[in-house]
Amino acid sequence: MIAPDLIDCLQINKLQIRFSEDKRDHYITKGEVCRIKKDVECANIQLDPNDAQSTWNWVNMLQSKGEFMYYKDKQDSPQEGSGLASDLFILCL
Repeated sequence: MIAPDLIDCLQINKLQIRFSEDKRDHYITKGEVCRIKKDVECANIQLDPNDAQSTWNWVNMLQSKGEFMYYKDKQDSPQEGSGLASDLFILCL
């Protein structure tokens, strides 16, 4: 497996080769690459700006694909005899 830092450096090197020195992209920093990567990952992972709704969307999507899971929101009552706290959030895949 290639280390993430090496991948970032390779990506920066590719950009510097692709863009001439008079283009801003030639001077992209590792921090900028990491921020862009985080934004892209967030767009693919965070299905809604509201975390509770985003989690619920993930639960629905995974259940529709037939994934076995247990989900308990902080507002849901725990199953009888489970011994779980009432204000506990659980997502088991």
